[in-house]
Amino acid sequence: MEAGIDPELLEKIDPKFREDSLFLALAAEGLAIQDRFSAEPVYARTGKGYLKSAGVEELRQIKESLEKSQASAPRHRVRRRAGNRGTPPSPA
Repeated sequence: MEAGIDPELLEKIDPKFREDSLFLALAAEGLAIQDRFSAEPVYARTGKGYLKSAGVEELRQIKESLEKSQASAPRHRVRRRAGNRGTPPSPA
């Protein structure tokens, strides 16, 4: 199975998209959350609904990945301009 997509489904995809890594990643993500989409009976004709939460575990994983990415990101130091430190601008 390539990029989490069923080979039978992959055959139905336009050949120019079969090699596109972005398309395959987005399609795999869409298929992964498909079972979480819940259509409301009221909206059956419009196709509207909502995405059910995967639960607390999903939120914990997202938080951990954000913390890891922030910890590994390079920190930039802010440089102050030389001269006139702390003195207000003179009136014109």
